[in-house]
Parts: sequence; C-alpha cells; structure tokens
Amino acid sequence: MEEVKLTDFKEVPFFRSMLIFNANRNMDLFYSAVAEGKAVHDNPVLRLFDAMIERSAFHRTLPENMHLYRARSITTADHFRKGISRKEDGTFNGFDEANSVEAPLHSTQSARANIKGMSYLYLAEDPYTACAEIRPANNSFVSLATFELLKPAYILDLKTNQPVSDFSDVEKELQCSVAEMITNLMMRFATPAIDDSIYASTQFVSDYFRKAGFDGIRFQSAMSGGTNITLFNSHHSRIQFQSSRVLAVHSQHLNIMDLDNGETIPSPVEHNMETDYYSRSCNELASIIDKVKRRVSLEKAESEEKRTIEEF
Repeated sequence: MEEVKLTDFKEVPFFRSMLIFNANRNMDLFYSAVAEGKAVHDNPVLRLFDAMIERSAFHRTLPENMHLYRARSITTADHFRKGISRKEDGTFNGFDEANSVEAPLHSTQSARANIKGMSYLYLAEDPYTACAEIRPANNSFVSLATFELLKPAYILDLKTNQPVSDFSDVEKELQCSVAEMITNLMMRFATPAIDDSIYASTQFVSDYFRKAGFDGIRFQSAMSGGTNITLFNSHHSRIQFQSSRVLAVHSQHLNIMDLDNGETIPSPVEHNMETDYYSRSCNELASIIDKVKRRVSLEKAESEEKRTIEEF
C-alpha cells in the first residue's frame, strides 16, 4: 500500500497546519543545533538550502551602476574628525570613505552575517531603510553614504516574490511547508538579534550561500519593510564609495531631513517637522564642526609646543 504523506492533503486545513508546525519546528531545531555548536551536515534544513541554490527563483543579479546606501550614527565629538565638514556651498560632508565602508577585519564584531573578525558590507536599497536599520536617536545626526556597484552582483534573494510551487519534492521529503520555512529564515535575518547565539544561525546560512558562489544576500528589513543587502565581496573593484551626506533625525518615527537641501527622506510615515527645523539643524551641525576644528587646532598647537620644549 502506498504511503500517505501530509503533503498529499496540504489543502486540508488540519494537515496544512501540521506542515506549518513541522516547518517551524525543523527551523528551530536547526537554529538551536548551530547555536550549540552541534554538527548539522545531515540536518534536513540543508536540503532546503540546496534546493534554493539550485532554483532560479531565488537568484537575483543586482545591476551595474545600482546605488546602495549605508548609514552610521554621528554620536561623539570624535566622529567629527572622520571626514565630517562643511563645504563651501554650505552643505555638509558625512563620514569619509574609510569610515563609511565596512569595518577593518581586525576590529569587526560578530554581526548578522559575519563572525567576529570577518568583514561584510551591510547596505540598504533606499536611504530610509539604511537609517532605520541603525535605529538613530531623536534629534541626532546620521552620515549616509552612497555606494555604486561597478559590476553586477549575483545574490540569493530571500525576498523573492516568485512562487515556491516547484519545491514539492522538498516538501514531500521533509513533510514541511517550504514557504513557511523560507519565511521563517527571512525573519531570522530581518529581526535584530538579542545576543550572538541568535546570530550564529544567520552567520552559518550566509557562509553556506557564500560558498555556493553568491556575492551576497537580499532580505527584508524588519525596521522599515524595505530591503537590505549583505555583500560578501565588497572589493573596491566591485563596489565604490561615491559620497556621503549628513541627515538630521527629527523623531522616533524617523522623520529624516537631508541637510544638503532641506528635503525629507521618502518614508512610509507622515512627516511632521517644525518649519525652522532645517535652519536649526544646519546651524547646530555647523557649530559643532567649528568647535571640533578649534579643538583640533588647539591640540595641534599644544603638541607642537611640547615637541619644541622636548627638543630644546
């Protein structure tokens, strides 16, 4: 007698709920095994990953000349020594290239896709999402860097809108809802981690797809609903820093203003800023820059005086 499988009755609500339950249970067991350092080479979830690698529905090529964005909070006086300045036309430079790109290998901390000491470039497809990802404080400043792809980037797209109907073989093998497993995985990437043990699973998955030949991963942002990109290969021959500018964050709803032109950054929330917010923010930023410049000049003079005394 032919074996009856849950997937044969997946349109029946009860059996459908069982497929969803099995999917989330399998994913949770996989996450736990990775976090605990257990071997997962024979874990059934890897069958899903291999199927995603094989199927074009999850493949996307980001085009040459595409612009991507990376935001960093400006929170200390020391940050103003890293390229932030006022230009002759009155607009502002954000962080310079060295402080806008990914952190150097020796100083990287464990993050969503990389282990400590490994360096990946975290980007967003729009300025609002880039800012939302760093969760800036009210009435603070943010440096927003723009990058341009010099070569197409071949990525695995967790945010694909393609149907997963061609995963029936995987569903029958695992007795799980593939759609639910993929949703579960994307939410794992999208949700900020509480501790490094949660990052362990996304780091494993990133490395798995990197070894399969992908340049990065595309996934939904839990902070904005927009799209994040993690690039594994960010060599300057592949992606180039273009410029950076300073934005003013008005409120917890992420009402954000571009201090180059006073325009608000497009976002899914309604903007509600005082009419003088642009001028006040520009004056405040210019004042901080002037104070830091005076402090740097004073420190330089004191250093030269000390050297002169020591030489004498």
